[in-house]
Amino acid sequence: MLSDLLIVLGIFVVLFLALVIMSYRSQKTKASPDELRLAAERGDVVAQFELAQQLNGAEAFDWYLQAARQDHIRAQLIVAEAYLEGKHCPLSQTEACRWLERAAELGASEARERLATLLPETVADEPDPTTDTELTELMTAAQAGDTEAQYQLGIVYYHGEGAPRDLEQALNWFKLAAEQGDAEAQFNLGLMIGRGEGTAKNINQSVEWFKKAAEQGHAAATDILQKMIK
Repeated sequence: MLSDLLIVLGIFVVLFLALVIMSYRSQKTKASPDELRLAAERGDVVAQFELAQQLNGAEAFDWYLQAARQDHIRAQLIVAEAYLEGKHCPLSQTEACRWLERAAELGASEARERLATLLPETVADEPDPTTDTELTELMTAAQAGDTEAQYQLGIVYYHGEGAPRDLEQALNWFKLAAEQGDAEAQFNLGLMIGRGEGTAKNINQSVEWFKKAAEQGHAAATDILQKMIK
């Protein structure tokens, strides 16, 4: 009886020591925030995703995007949803579908299901000017002061959809549409200026454009402003 009790106690002691060692190793190998960022900057896709999870707002989106470009499926799904909602990036169903398609090609069933619900809506709501004639017509309308055409040209040049990617051109067309009161253009302009895309980074100007968009009820702009105030 005593020997059986000693055996049981011995087993508990061994298990306890094993748990202590595992806990120690886990703490020892867990990367510090600085180490995680360094690994992410060196291109470690897992570090990029984990860093994004620890951050908020546009900076988090940027790291999710970098991980998505390295075929991290969860990052691709998050990036797609961000584009669908216009959260910390220009609203673009076309871009969202592109990331969902990449995730689907890697075997993500969730991406395939999401695509099935989005593709008809994307085709109907967001025409993609892919020919020279369509782009010329869009340019003509934008130069004549058509706000929607100016906004669409901003999307074209920001994403490189139907024309080579050109952030300065994107910024210019978003600004023209924003100055005419287009809330989406104001939001996108705030994002670009805040990130220094196509221009020098200027947080104060970025905030002003977010405020203009928020005053018109733009939810994502309101959300960003609230987080910046905190």
